[in-house]
Amino acid sequence: TSPEKYRSIDWTNQSPDYRPLDPHIKYTSVKTPDGISTLFTIHWSALYDRLPDSKTEWKLGVIPWVAEGGFTWGTGQVYELNKFGAIKFPGIEKIMPAIKRQLVMKAWAKYKKDSVNILAFWRDPVRGDTKFMAEKLQVLVARLNDAGKEVKSDMTDETVEKLFKESVADWNEFSFRVDQLRNDWLTESLINGK
Repeated sequence: TSPEKYRSIDWTNQSPDYRPLDPHIKYTSVKTPDGISTLFTIHWSALYDRLPDSKTEWKLGVIPWVAEGGFTWGTGQVYELNKFGAIKFPGIEKIMPAIKRQLVMKAWAKYKKDSVNILAFWRDPVRGDTKFMAEKLQVLVARLNDAGKEVKSDMTDETVEKLFKESVADWNEFSFRVDQLRNDWLTESLINGK
């Protein structure tokens, strides 16, 4: 039989500080003469707000579940996570501009895709709230769209860095930004009696 497919376990609810791994991971698992070999690739988009530098060290823990049960690579004890090893990033600063360029492009594409349905909802006079859309949400959208005009395949490294710092988080977490904006707007409306 072929190896069981990869499954990730979400340990908390999705938020701007925690995102599910599934959309950001690719894996290949194949039989080999000695057993099974698996290659995991986690895209930087899962970690755009936690990018490493050459001094960073990430502890790694992996639990394969096999017929004999679950064990961690390293100690063999399921409850001793992060003992497999450490991921280090010597010299990563050399490729960081290219990583950030990818992240800017992906975040802009994600925002354009995600914003279609979100904006359609808030613009709808029955289901949405056109007053909220006009007073608050449109300001955010205008800022994010203006920043998106700078996204080009031949952007300078300076433009990439600027967009990375000023827009990538808002593009990636647009739905959460809208939720927070809505919450703040409703709170203000209740307090001020609007």
